Amino acid sequence: MSALRLITFAFLFIVVSISSASAQSLSGCSGIEGTTGPKVVLDKLEYRNEAGEIQILTSDYELELILELRSRLQNLFPDTQPLPVLCAKRAPKPDGTDFIPSLVKTLNNRNVLLEIWGTIKAGKKNGKQALGANILMMLIPVRYYEGSDSQLDFHILSYPKKEEDDLEAASIEIAFGTEFNVYAAIAHGIKALRNNSYDKAKKYFSDARIQWENALADGSLANTPTNQDLILQYIKNLEQKTITEAAADPNYSGDLVALADMLEDGGP
Repeated sequence: MSALRLITFAFLFIVVSISSASAQSLSGCSGIEGTTGPKVVLDKLEYRNEAGEIQILTSDYELELILELRSRLQNLFPDTQPLPVLCAKRAPKPDGTDFIPSLVKTLNNRNVLLEIWGTIKAGKKNGKQALGANILMMLIPVRYYEGSDSQLDFHILSYPKKEEDDLEAASIEIAFGTEFNVYAAIAHGIKALRNNSYDKAKKYFSDARIQWENALADGSLANTPTNQDLILQYIKNLEQKTITEAAADPNYSGDLVALADMLEDGGP
């Protein structure tokens, strides 16, 4: 075999190997590859009873989840309306270690903002039906652009057991609570900032900050190992970065330039 053929064969082997690795890592969800716009991926949400046994949920329940996710995204981002993608067979590890750099790059290139998965636990409390949960969220743009050292890319939300009348409705609220709104806004804002869409980025970050401040004030956030004040400061830093980069961009002449001047003059 000639040297040229050997080189060509080696190149094709590498390409096929990389493609196979990506396909295998995303084997639980072809929908990630099927669309080009921004998207939020809902992976496997295991539903367990009090004995820890996995319950089989009806397809109607999955339909409710995806419809609710679509509605939330439309309300949060009416200008871009990210697509919800249901990956009911995709189940990343609970410590997030599946998100190796090559996979994160693939997800970011396919415009994934956020992945959600976890376990919802049904049981009893004070003799009444109750729910608890561990919900996991990976912010893909944060992991891609800042790396796993950021400490703000992967979030574990722990919901203590609470009495509920409607378990399905309650589980939907758990999956798409305040944290979901804020993390989706952060991820979308980072993508907008990377595309020099400063006004959109500032809006997303400001919305995230206001929601987080309100949730801190009323104590409605879930238990998490991540410091909640650290997240607030991170959002504020993103707001400031957006203003600074907009003011420094000669191609930008929007309202953020005046806001940057106000901040330099010691204004609000």
